[in-house]
Amino acid sequence: MLNNTGPGDNHSTSWAEDSWTAKFVVKYPLPEEDGKKAKSKTPKIQRLITLVVLQGKRHRLAKKKR
Repeated sequence: MLNNTGPGDNHSTSWAEDSWTAKFVVKYPLPEEDGKKAKSKTPKIQRLITLVVLQGKRHRLAKKKR
């Protein structure tokens, strides 16, 4: 049996369309270099702190207290 570790098709998994977090990423502009276009940087999507992440943290801490 093969192990698929490459980029997957999100439609075949249980991802819901409203669970995409890319729209919450805050971009910040970098200073322009001489003669080049302005660029912007964004943090990695997997490091975003969303409501689901905070909920998981609460559940883990509550489980630890028990």
